[in-house]
Amino acid sequence: MTPIQRSSNFELLRILSIVLILLMHTYSQVQNNDMTSGNFYLGVLINSIGNIGVSCFILISGYFGINFKKFKFIQLIILTTFYSIVLYLINYGFTISNELFNALLVIPLYKNWFIACYLILMLLSPYLNAYISASTKKNQEKLLMILFIVFSVLPTIFNTPYYTILTGGGKCLVYMIFLYLIGRYIRIYRNKNVKKKKAAGLFLLMTAIICSLNIGMGFLLKKPCSIYALDCSPFILISAISVFYLFKSFVFQSNLINYLASSTIAVYLLDGLRLFVDSHIIHLHIYSNSNQLLFLLTTEVVLVFTMSIFIDKLRIFLLGKWEENTINWTLQRYTKAEKI
Repeated sequence: MTPIQRSSNFELLRILSIVLILLMHTYSQVQNNDMTSGNFYLGVLINSIGNIGVSCFILISGYFGINFKKFKFIQLIILTTFYSIVLYLINYGFTISNELFNALLVIPLYKNWFIACYLILMLLSPYLNAYISASTKKNQEKLLMILFIVFSVLPTIFNTPYYTILTGGGKCLVYMIFLYLIGRYIRIYRNKNVKKKKAAGLFLLMTAIICSLNIGMGFLLKKPCSIYALDCSPFILISAISVFYLFKSFVFQSNLINYLASSTIAVYLLDGLRLFVDSHIIHLHIYSNSNQLLFLLTTEVVLVFTMSIFIDKLRIFLLGKWEENTINWTLQRYTKAEKI
């Protein structure tokens, strides 16, 4: 789809999702024992909101559906590997180490969990879409309820998301498939507008519950708690769905937003720029006990986001045509090999 054909409300949600992820990752560089209580609670709030980023992104993919295309599949592999190498050169220079090996083989080694899962989701999408088309609404609702209980409710209640088949508190393929199915279900059976106040109110309520539970549980356990803000948390899921419906209710077109949103994957892949910015410009860890932290944190996120967009647009300008020709040549060779 061309940028003008894309719905800018969903494109804006893509941008917001990536910014939230970047904000959460950037804050993780700050934490130490000298942190003030205000900055600590700021972190609790950031995690309570930030972890809806991935969920919103996959809900959008599910809502519009993934139509598997070999070109897009190869392009994502090339893009991920290219930016992995770029980040290595930025953060480590022209040296040889194990990190260079990881950068070159970022895809087969599954070093980027989100991209690895998304690539597999792309491969599975024709079969998932076929199931959805052939299945009844009732059967889909039963499946979603089962997945909700075993992948969200139980791991959260028993505080075991890291020690079950649910890897990384929801940062895994099975949970991504679950989110994709929810997105498809919304498109087919719940494709209606929800009042903005209701959606926003539910989001604020979930955020308050997540913050309260994490702070309360942390007080009881006498250590920081983030269980209720993990990707697989039912509160995070409800929060993500409410934000999805909130943005769904906005209908508008913006070439600028669509232009920026076309590079959201690049922003995610260049997330490691924050390490360079932090070590050479901002030095966030110094301000863990300062009231300037929020301002500097926001500044670093804006810098990394802007730099990532600039790098991606420069890549497209310099290498876009070569990349397109290379992928098309590869696909042509593959097609000829299949016929032999």
